[in-house]
Amino acid sequence: MEKKVRFHLPGLRYNFPLNMLLVSLLETKPEFFREGVEIGSFFGEFPTSKWAGGRFTNGDQCDAKFIRGVVKAINSKGIPVRYTYTNPLLNEYDLDDDYCNFCMEVADNGMNELMIMSPILEKYLREKYPSYQFNSSTCKEIKDVDQLNAEIDRPYKYVVLDYNLNNNWDFIGNLEHPEKLEVLINTLCQPGCKRRGEHYRQIAKDQKTVLLNRKL
Repeated sequence: MEKKVRFHLPGLRYNFPLNMLLVSLLETKPEFFREGVEIGSFFGEFPTSKWAGGRFTNGDQCDAKFIRGVVKAINSKGIPVRYTYTNPLLNEYDLDDDYCNFCMEVADNGMNELMIMSPILEKYLREKYPSYQFNSSTCKEIKDVDQLNAEIDRPYKYVVLDYNLNNNWDFIGNLEHPEKLEVLINTLCQPGCKRRGEHYRQIAKDQKTVLLNRKL
């Protein structure tokens, strides 16, 4: 059996042209790449989404035509869009956000995916947009074997391993279904950072502040 490695490329806005170039090169110049390399998804958000998390974004908010065009272009190549909605501080009032729901509706065709952290948002999206495939984010920082096994048993396509455990083969060897793991290979945080969770929460606060100020 041929072994394959699927890379998930970041960027639905600023990296979109570069990512589409890579898709074209894979199609026309496969000799430029190692054998078995595939693109698993384009992930991220359309700026600036309240549900986003992990990285702060304060770019130009995308218009409807652009969002529809990007989703259509990516999906036409057989590649999913994977919205990365990992804001850890969402509440029930945030769920009705018009912009985020519009983005969800545009890609609601049974092909696309979500990367989720908030239980509140996950419950809402599973009920309203059941056609999406759900993935569990590394932002949850699950470091206990039993807890991670329980997470893997939930209805997720993949569970992204806490990246501090990427090379901990003893830990990974105690997982019941390691084939459901994904690994994050381009983290910006130093190994074992004790402020990582607080960093995510601060980004979430900043994101909400920016969007609130745009309305004032």
